[in-house]
Amino acid sequence: MKYSSLLLIASLASSCVLMNSYADNLNQTDTLKPIKIADKIDSNLSLSPKQGFDSNSTFTVSEPGASYIKVHFAEFNIPDGAVVEVRNPEGTESYRYSNAKRDGFTYDPELGEDGKTSWASMSVSGDTAIIQLIMPNNLKAANAWDDTKHSIKIGHYMRGFPENVIENLMTQEFSTCGGNERKDAVCYKDSHPTEFAHSRPVAKLVMRGSVCTAWRVGPDNKMFTNNHCIGTQSSTTTSEVWFNYQRSSCRGSKPNNITKVPADKMLATSRSSSLDYTLFTVKDFSKIASFGYLGLDPRDAVKGEQIYIPQHGSGNPKELSIESDSNSNNRCQIDAPNSSRQNLGYYCDTIGGSSGSPVIASKTNKVIGLHHWGGCPSGPNQAARIKDIWPEVAKHFNNKVPGSSPNGDNDPGKPDTPDNPDDPNKPNYSPLMNKLNACLGSTKAGKVTASRCDNSKAQKWHIDSKGLLHPADAPNKCLQLPSWYKGTNRAVVGSCNADKLDMRWVLENGRIHNVAYPTLYLNHFKAYGEWIGVWTEKADGKNEQLWEWK
Repeated sequence: MKYSSLLLIASLASSCVLMNSYADNLNQTDTLKPIKIADKIDSNLSLSPKQGFDSNSTFTVSEPGASYIKVHFAEFNIPDGAVVEVRNPEGTESYRYSNAKRDGFTYDPELGEDGKTSWASMSVSGDTAIIQLIMPNNLKAANAWDDTKHSIKIGHYMRGFPENVIENLMTQEFSTCGGNERKDAVCYKDSHPTEFAHSRPVAKLVMRGSVCTAWRVGPDNKMFTNNHCIGTQSSTTTSEVWFNYQRSSCRGSKPNNITKVPADKMLATSRSSSLDYTLFTVKDFSKIASFGYLGLDPRDAVKGEQIYIPQHGSGNPKELSIESDSNSNNRCQIDAPNSSRQNLGYYCDTIGGSSGSPVIASKTNKVIGLHHWGGCPSGPNQAARIKDIWPEVAKHFNNKVPGSSPNGDNDPGKPDTPDNPDDPNKPNYSPLMNKLNACLGSTKAGKVTASRCDNSKAQKWHIDSKGLLHPADAPNKCLQLPSWYKGTNRAVVGSCNADKLDMRWVLENGRIHNVAYPTLYLNHFKAYGEWIGVWTEKADGKNEQLWEWK
């Protein structure tokens, strides 16, 4: 039986399959309009137990090669106690919906969806979505389904284009400054661990069959993207945010497990073509809290300072732009601090779908610009300056510029000493005291000690956003243990190198552990006087290993 362009096929397992061929699409080049990554397939199909749709059967939407399926229910009212499950064939991604409780969902008021009896399930990755009505035996025995009251109708579904199809739809040269140097984020995991870590709070934003990039800002439930991506409350409630959508190996084919949450409330937006921002929240925030957050850098950019851009260009698994063959040092940088009114310019590769990406300053690892315009190859790509956005959104952050913590609760930036409220780029230094009432200090000879607290500059420290531990009397140097594995277990102060994880530290649960060797903790060997080294975790109550900001 044919329904419009759809073919309905009953399977032996009481399943139904919807199939359709991919529609023709034109190249997409409009830089201030989100690129299309899916099309809408009308279905208008009703499902009920009387049609054979019950706990012993499934209804399958299958689109060979599709990247995702998102089912829109035009009508949804089932008996209390019954559940509809939408899942992939393997059961590794599933969402359950009842009248009283639902997993994540979205709704589009512009399509007449009210979020109560008409709405959309979360998308299911892959080319097949299975829908099943689960009716407990007591409901089936009581014939609880009443066609005069109950209804499940699929009005339409969204079919995500395959990744290679999206790439072919794009004009590849547009926004690419020379050769394409966007790479899978994981390709930089070892060579650029700081940049890789700061890509974690960046997510793919899927809205009405289009795609942009969004990212967490600050420790609370807040995210940034462009106004031309989502600019109204109705476009917010129809959007999904995908975290951890990235490949597990460099140039590999297998993506990581994705965490998807619905967008929720729009807090602020600017329709200005210069600022072009939207600040919004998500539902189920606890699911994404572990992905950390980026901080803001509301200052004037300096020509030549290095930057990097984590992004979901073309809707691809997360990529990083760090390198640029347009610059002599082969690094992305600010090429035009005032490219146009309220904008920064740079020859750093982006593409459609990169809209909303954070432009991160390498020297602070905080966001200095909000990417929104592709100008290459005829001119630089551009971002709205955070300096100009901040005054409009400051009230949503209690007027305090948020810092960075890209790895959530386990991030080196999390235990940072409090920001200087007068200048967020000039950190405060504070004493670190252990439970023996001894403070961490450094000597002129470069040794790290623990001795009676005296509030001197030599006993004040700062953990920066990279996890480097700086002494106040030598702020350009860092605490390190260069030879502990050779038997010289003594902490010293030396040159900083954030690319070396063994120089990075985390203050967590009262202990300072090393990032490269997380089972090693900074330890005051009291029996040897002021000696500071590392040791494996000691039982609670061993005060020489417990530290806190004084």
